[in-house]
Amino acid sequence: MSRSGEMLAAIHAGKVTAAADGSFQMWKTATLSSPVTRHVAPLVDAGLVLVAGTTVELTEDGRAIVDEALARLADRLDT
Repeated sequence: MSRSGEMLAAIHAGKVTAAADGSFQMWKTATLSSPVTRHVAPLVDAGLVLVAGTTVELTEDGRAIVDEALARLADRLDT
């Protein structure tokens, strides 16, 4: 899975939050991670992710991408 795909999955799972300085936290740890910021920002720019306060969530388009990826994974596991 691509880094963007991994980040979409983490956001979908509720494991990414926004920090006051505009960076992001992953896995609800206290450590701010610049790689997280680097991967979330393009998703926001692409309209796949919304950030409101500390909440980071998928847009409808972002959810569609994750749902499609999960469906493909389920198909692979069924075969």
